[in-house]
Amino acid sequence: MKINQNYTPIKLVGEINKKFFLPPIQRGFVWPVEKIEALFDSLYRDYPIGIPIVWNIGNWSRKVCPLCSFYHDAGGDEDGLNEAQGVVVGKKYSVVLDGQQRLTALYLGITGWIKTKKKGRGLQNIEGNFENLFLCFNLAGDDSENFEKSIDDNEDSIPLFKFKTEEECRNWKKNNLWIEIREACENVNDLSDFVKKLRKQVPQNIQKSCDKIDFKNKLKKLVDAIYNRPLNFFEVSFEKMNEISEIFARVNTQGTSLAKAELLYSRIVAEWSDGKSFIDKKTRMLKQNLSLSRSQDFVMRSMLYINDLPVRYNLEAFKSKRIQFIRQEENKEKLEKTLTMLMNERNRYAYTRGLSENALLPIAYYIMQKNFSVGKGEWKEIKKYYVISQAFGLFSGSSDTTLGEMRKVIQNCVQSKKKFSIEYLKTQSESEEIKKYFKFDEDDLQNLLEQPIYRRNKKLAHLLLGVIADDSSGEKDLNDFQLDHIHPESTITDEDFSDTKDSLMNLELLSPKLNQSKNADPLDVFLNDRTRFPRGNAGQKRKESFLNNNLISHKEKLWNLANFGDFCEDRKKRLFKELKNWFDLK
Repeated sequence: MKINQNYTPIKLVGEINKKFFLPPIQRGFVWPVEKIEALFDSLYRDYPIGIPIVWNIGNWSRKVCPLCSFYHDAGGDEDGLNEAQGVVVGKKYSVVLDGQQRLTALYLGITGWIKTKKKGRGLQNIEGNFENLFLCFNLAGDDSENFEKSIDDNEDSIPLFKFKTEEECRNWKKNNLWIEIREACENVNDLSDFVKKLRKQVPQNIQKSCDKIDFKNKLKKLVDAIYNRPLNFFEVSFEKMNEISEIFARVNTQGTSLAKAELLYSRIVAEWSDGKSFIDKKTRMLKQNLSLSRSQDFVMRSMLYINDLPVRYNLEAFKSKRIQFIRQEENKEKLEKTLTMLMNERNRYAYTRGLSENALLPIAYYIMQKNFSVGKGEWKEIKKYYVISQAFGLFSGSSDTTLGEMRKVIQNCVQSKKKFSIEYLKTQSESEEIKKYFKFDEDDLQNLLEQPIYRRNKKLAHLLLGVIADDSSGEKDLNDFQLDHIHPESTITDEDFSDTKDSLMNLELLSPKLNQSKNADPLDVFLNDRTRFPRGNAGQKRKESFLNNNLISHKEKLWNLANFGDFCEDRKKRLFKELKNWFDLK
């Protein structure tokens, strides 16, 4: 490894997507605008910005490493990278292993822009609804040596760098004399004339205060930072891409680390050239349709889990032989069908947003083991498994061990031609640890109803109330329903009810429209509002349906806040009865 000292920021940026590219093992660009602005502030003040690591490829071919492009425009939350176009076989290229975010930030700040959606509600993701923000330099910004101290002392400080629209940049005011970085670069060879031009732009009402600002000196300092200051980086040389995955993993487990899934992803892509597009497609599908927060992680785990590979999820999980097995056509097709069915049948088994994603893997495995043929009765039992595993924390401990044991339980269930059910999970002999989670009783259910679940786990509260609202037919999608306090929590000030007000006894699911109209209305006001429930048969039927669906008493005296304790006792009995029947508790 050696240090290259021959580049400045402007020289390196000029070679991006010409000589410098990214490997497919990198993630997308994730830095927010504030971090880009802070990077340029550090560059301007000659603070360290870190040293990238670059892999030099002397005789490039796609087999050595598919090359990906840096973003020239970005929104700070890109899903993945696009393969570079126009690269030439046999040419020398440099691949950035570490420092992608910093170099992309320099590239966007000097020659590119940030895409952002225009202000307004309900805008679709079409081109006309976005605008471009350019990095700008404030001639009136605070470049004093005591800048850091002023921040620490909470004094007012004027920033040097901000992303602005072209229109915002033209609107000069006191302490806001913005010019685009790209404009400064265009005038780098004639700063004196550029300064004269800028002086003429200063509005008359602030000319006196601006006379004190040394435009030329500030611009020289900016130009020096971009054009003259060395931007050193380490260079490494290897023959094959799979040789760099280890250094990539080591580098990215220091400091601000990548997620484990991203490191494992690098191992797969290093040995499977089409693995990136295959995994990315599945990741987007699950993210959009199951709202999984770690979709890529779930795809990777699924590759191991449904193929009966060792389930331990660490940097050794994807060895060469396992990757070769996973990428076989029949195994790719098996994963595709499993994940598609898991996604398409989501309404049949559970609300998934924000809950333990590991609980879905045994469902995926069962789907595959049953040859993608799961009956309506089985889906009801699957849903019970899912709800119980979430409610009682089946995967909250050593999840790798639990996943391995659940896989054995399902294998034996299918091979012995038994019906998958909660009763089977209670009585199976493969795992005592699994068995105890499904042998919960009425006391466990009572405790579940009494705990302040709204504060501890809103997503679980949503799931349990969804069980009551849905008949497991899969026809209702409760993902968009909102969790709401029946009696507004702000109205309940008695300390004796501090936990009760946040328990299932005082929670309900409402459609977004109804929840918005309810706002913070007391329960009795809400239920007696004629705009929601008009007099007459239709309005009263709607009211009756609302009370029945949410297990709320028809006795009006219980709707009054003064009777909150009695209301909760009544509703606990109703919830207990419904959930006891649903779980088939004896």
